[in-house]
Amino acid sequence: MKRIFILLCLILGLTPLKTYGEYWAEFEMKKALLEKVNFEVKSRLRFSGGLNELYHYRTEVGAVVELNEFTKVGLYFENKQKMVADKWEGTNCLGLGGDLTYNLYALSLMDRNRVDYDNFEDWVYRNLLKISYPYVLAVKTGHYGHPPLIYRIGPCLDEEIYFDINETKVVENRVTLGVQFGVLPYATFKVAGMLESKNTDTWHSIGVIVTTLEMFFLEID
Repeated sequence: MKRIFILLCLILGLTPLKTYGEYWAEFEMKKALLEKVNFEVKSRLRFSGGLNELYHYRTEVGAVVELNEFTKVGLYFENKQKMVADKWEGTNCLGLGGDLTYNLYALSLMDRNRVDYDNFEDWVYRNLLKISYPYVLAVKTGHYGHPPLIYRIGPCLDEEIYFDINETKVVENRVTLGVQFGVLPYATFKVAGMLESKNTDTWHSIGVIVTTLEMFFLEID
């Protein structure tokens, strides 16, 4: 982890990158349909330059099946909206995904794999790898059927790759390194540096300082 942090600092420090700040908000809700089958709604909002400058949001709706304590698969529909020239432009996609999660002592690992039929034209494979080492600060016992609150803090490392299946090439890669604080199972807050690289005709990289608030709503009636 220390070597990765030093490497990222060198990349951000020595490469002539355009840098800027963003705020991302993420929300998640789920409803149990059958045993081990959940209906889930996820949404992500992106703000650039301030909380009043929303420029991108995406909403995902789908059904997820928990195969075991480590693996779940799902089929979902996603709508993406982006501000372009002061107008919102939207695209839709269908996707199939599978998540693998594993906890080894205090180390938390997640490998998310998805295939999207983007805008019903292009096929895109997405892989997200999340690694965190959360330190448990405190645990508060739940009462009257409520789950216990777990307060955690620690470093986190994410890498997300977008592979265009039609053109058979990687079109985007994001590496994020930072610190996250969580009040589980309700919310986590993250402050991180991101190296975002996109491949058009050549690779272009941008350094981003990202703060993220993720909120998780428990099963609704």
